[in-house]
Amino acid sequence: MRPAALALTIAVLPLVGAANLPAQAQSFVRSPNLNIGPRIPTINATPRINPNVATVRTISPNLNVRQSCSYAYRTSDGQCSGQPVSTSGGGGTGNGSAGAGRSGGSRNNVTATNPNQRITNELVAEIDGALTDRQADALARRHRLIRLGSQNFPLIGATIGRFRIADSRSADAASRDFASDASVHAVQPNFRYVLQEQQAIPTEGDPAQYAVAKLRLAEAHTLAHGTNIRVAVIDSGIDASHPELSNSVVESFDALGSSEGAHVHGTGIAGAIAAHARLIGSAPAAQILAIRAFGKASTGAESNTYVVLKGLDYAAAHQARIINMSFAGPKDTLIERGIAALAAKGIVMIAAAGNAGAKSPPLYPAATLPLPRPASTSSCPRRTKNTR
Repeated sequence: MRPAALALTIAVLPLVGAANLPAQAQSFVRSPNLNIGPRIPTINATPRINPNVATVRTISPNLNVRQSCSYAYRTSDGQCSGQPVSTSGGGGTGNGSAGAGRSGGSRNNVTATNPNQRITNELVAEIDGALTDRQADALARRHRLIRLGSQNFPLIGATIGRFRIADSRSADAASRDFASDASVHAVQPNFRYVLQEQQAIPTEGDPAQYAVAKLRLAEAHTLAHGTNIRVAVIDSGIDASHPELSNSVVESFDALGSSEGAHVHGTGIAGAIAAHARLIGSAPAAQILAIRAFGKASTGAESNTYVVLKGLDYAAAHQARIINMSFAGPKDTLIERGIAALAAKGIVMIAAAGNAGAKSPPLYPAATLPLPRPASTSSCPRRTKNTR
């Protein structure tokens, strides 16, 4: 089948809303005859594809909904701010001694960001990969930190650790102190990511019929159904037993190590891609690699830098050709490194641009552009297609 046509089909997928659905209804819509409010927004589905830049494509629905609180406007107590929360650039120089880390630059810290966008009292850092767990714990104690976990990430060629600040210091102060150690190559906040969910319910139209017609799936399926294409879905838990996903989920990985069950958002996103029973997805024959990276939080399903990076690394190691990321957060140096490495492998990435409308500030990882175009590793020429 033709991967380029498949990628373009998935690139215009609408975000699947999860609000107001019954907890037990982990199915997206099973039948046009069910009395379930439609969840699909109006879409101006014109993918913006520039073959000379990146392999990241964004999901950019033009929503006509009541005012909702997107991640960019959300405060730590769940309230909606009147203006977007701003973030700094990729990184500012820390107080550590000069020296090149594995990423090829000087050891540095991310400059101060709004605390609402990061996990309180946590840091992630690139540390010396030769350290044993015992040595990494000792390193953390020397800097009044607690190591919550660390592992090697082949995707970016680095060992990354997640640390909790053990005293009352600010995250910026703890970052500067930790970055001064010769065994630490880079330090940044552990940023928060949230799933992108539609808040309002359209007043008319059947969601299944709407998506099929609006995305021109009948036409797309004359080109490709997604046969033998592995799509990694980094999201909340996916119900692999759902009839619409029968035999579609070929592997599952829980980056959280949690015991939570399936979730409506992850199941809905997987169904938008691969539904093939009473509904039809954009790539009904695709193989789904289900990666749980989002778990329950006070303001909805959330994840963080360290866990999302685990998901990206797993997807690359398990032959994903497309990665779907229906979530958003702030600019994040580590995630950018992961995305650049995926692009270099020729893996197509789909990311949510956010549900705050046309005036939304940039949300990441969708805003991680431009990226260097990877060298072609296929005998097939790169193809693009403009879709209206």
